[in-house]
Amino acid sequence: MQRVNDFAEQHEIPVYLCHFALDEMRDEECRIHPVLHTLYAEVKKQAENNPEVIDSKYLEKKINELISIKKSILFYPRTSELRFSPQDVYWEYGDLVILKGDLPKSVITEEGLLLNEVFGLQSMENHGSLYHLDLHEDDVLILAPRSINGHSLEGLRSTMGYHNMYFYDELADKYLDQLNVPKDLREKK
Repeated sequence: MQRVNDFAEQHEIPVYLCHFALDEMRDEECRIHPVLHTLYAEVKKQAENNPEVIDSKYLEKKINELISIKKSILFYPRTSELRFSPQDVYWEYGDLVILKGDLPKSVITEEGLLLNEVFGLQSMENHGSLYHLDLHEDDVLILAPRSINGHSLEGLRSTMGYHNMYFYDELADKYLDQLNVPKDLREKK
């Protein structure tokens, strides 16, 4: 609890927003944020009790209302857990890149406004669970520098069993060119 308070003070964020964000990351049964959890539970209960009356459009509308409430409380335009960029890598986000093969259309909720980017399901849109990618799947490729912020990633490959993880210095120049890998990452080769 004190760590959250310290973080909020350090970054000049209201403590309740930190608790709200942490709460959204928990499984549905464990959530404590009273407003959203109560509203979501009521919608879910209505849908379970009246499946013949409540259609998918009604549920979609209610979920969008909840997301709207969430946005206004967090003062953030979109709070999805995952963002995807088909056919592009946005290097401004960081040096570690995860490339995924075919992404099911069912996990995409809306497109970004500025970038060629789509958003993944929020927990409310995914029955209260966070959507996640299995990094061990055959169609997932992880590209990384050997260290980030002074922390080595070399042990991660063997410890986590990421047979699909490659460091930039292991890639041929033609692949670095295809991915438009920034010059500073290439110089670490």
